[in-house]
Amino acid sequence: MRKVTKYSVLVLITSLGILMALARCSWADSNTLTPPEDPYQSITFWKPHVIEAEEDLLAQKAHAIFSVLLRAWDNVRIEPRLYVVRSSSGPWAASLADGSILLTRPAIETTMQFGAQRGEHLLAFVLAHELALATAEAATDRAGHRVGGTSDEGT
Repeated sequence: MRKVTKYSVLVLITSLGILMALARCSWADSNTLTPPEDPYQSITFWKPHVIEAEEDLLAQKAHAIFSVLLRAWDNVRIEPRLYVVRSSSGPWAASLADGSILLTRPAIETTMQFGAQRGEHLLAFVLAHELALATAEAATDRAGHRVGGTSDEGT
C-alpha cells in the first residue's frame, strides 16, 4: 500500500478542485459568465494590497515561476498578470474576471514549507491551475458567449 503524505493529499485536493472548476466551466449555464458585481472581483480593489516583487523575495519567486509558465501562453489572448497580495484570510489564489491572477503571500509560504524544489513545483501547480481557469473561461467566451451572460445564438 502506498504511503499517504501531506504532499499527496495536497495534490489530490488540488486536482479535484481543478476537475470541479473545469466541469463547472464546461456545463455552466450562460448566467455564470456574467461578471459578478462583487468589488473583490476587480483588480482595482486589490491594488492597495499588492506586494511588489522588488520588495519581497517570495513575491519575486512567484513572479519568476509565473513568467516561466507564461512561455506556453498563446498570444491570441491578453496575457494575464500576477498580483501577489497581502491577506489575513490565509493561503488562497484566484483568477479574476479580467484575467488577473491573485496569489496571497501565505499561499506562497504554504507551498515553500515543503522545501525549495517541491515548494516551487507546488507553486507552479497552483499558478498553472489559475491559468487553466483563465484559459477555460476565455475558451467559453470564444465559443459564442458574450460577457453579458448571453449567447450570440437565440438572442
